[in-house]
Amino acid sequence: MPLARSAVPPIAERALFARDRCPSWGLPLLTGILLALAFPAHPGHPLAFLFNPAWAWVALLPLFIALSGAGFKQGFRRGWSAGFLFNLLALYWVAYTQGGGPAVVAGTFLLAAYLGLYTGLFAAAQSLLLRRWGIGALFLAPLLWTGQEYLLSLGELGFTWMLLGHSQAPFTHLIQHAASTGVYGISAWVVLVDVLLFALIRVSTPLRSRLPALGGLLLAFLLPYLHATSVIPSADALRPEIRVALVQPNLKMEEKWGAGGLERSFAILEELSQQAAEQRPDLLVWPETALPCYLRIRPHCRERVAQLVDALQVPLLTGA
Repeated sequence: MPLARSAVPPIAERALFARDRCPSWGLPLLTGILLALAFPAHPGHPLAFLFNPAWAWVALLPLFIALSGAGFKQGFRRGWSAGFLFNLLALYWVAYTQGGGPAVVAGTFLLAAYLGLYTGLFAAAQSLLLRRWGIGALFLAPLLWTGQEYLLSLGELGFTWMLLGHSQAPFTHLIQHAASTGVYGISAWVVLVDVLLFALIRVSTPLRSRLPALGGLLLAFLLPYLHATSVIPSADALRPEIRVALVQPNLKMEEKWGAGGLERSFAILEELSQQAAEQRPDLLVWPETALPCYLRIRPHCRERVAQLVDALQVPLLTGA
């Protein structure tokens, strides 16, 4: 009796086997854990030895497996699960540093749930493309991922912490193209590595069938490295050193955000900046949230900062 061909879409048998052996939520949660491990931990963390940026290169593989055969809703739920756990694990310190009260803990959970929506959107779109075009649709994953990261950056709820490309900061010889592409280009590169690895391990046929994926993977690392070797020496040779003054107000949170905090912050920052300017720096740097106000929508605050810069005649970097 002849054997019938499987009606399963062209996702590898290995991937399907792994998916069938795991609960539907297991693989997305594994992706969430691996994404969190790709970002640095505090040196004093008892599990700090587990954290490594290279986890990002394989973090999406479990999610890719989970998306095989999934519909839009299933894909969204699985992507959201991965994003929720990733952000919850990566943002635990927010609740910890704010005292760990019930409201703060609940807010951290809500933040993780909100951020997970964007990963869910990515996974839902990827699921639709996989059902329509098969495994080749995964090569659109870098574009879809960076698209959701860009959407995440927009509006008053924009949140550009922990983009996937940020995890690669220690690998300076692999991320020099960020000068042209920004962090989104690094994120796209990481997702491409995930896709190529998935293509490499998914095929259960001889090595020859895996050669295109293997060659692409080698090029994905070789080309950025060669670019870096040509850029980094010339940058060191041609660019003069600059003097940077770091201004740290060191205000307690209740002093900064309480009554009179804005004027108090301005007074300290202006005094410290004037002292630093006496050393003739090429650049002044204030903390990310040096002032308890949003400069883009507070003209009075923005003008006061501009007046200080004009008076000191030193460029200033502040904000996020």
